[in-house]
Amino acid sequence: MSAEEDAISVRSINGINVKVDNIKVHTLIIRGKYDPFDIDNDAEAIKNAQTEIFEHSGHAPFIEESEKFKEVVSTFLNQKVRDKQAI
Repeated sequence: MSAEEDAISVRSINGINVKVDNIKVHTLIIRGKYDPFDIDNDAEAIKNAQTEIFEHSGHAPFIEESEKFKEVVSTFLNQKVRDKQAI
């Protein structure tokens, strides 16, 4: 897939509308600081959302900062498991 085709496919995905006020679960939002496709900023509208900005990434933090990505996701998931066990 060319860079142009990739950009077109990502833009088409951005047309999906999610009603953020319906999201009731803890949510991890990962954003690359230099992501050219990051146009929506609904993170503040999602209750219980945790946003992590990857300072050295564009659209693919899971590739561009893979070690940090694994650490952030693992920490988030492990904390939610610990929280649930504490109930």
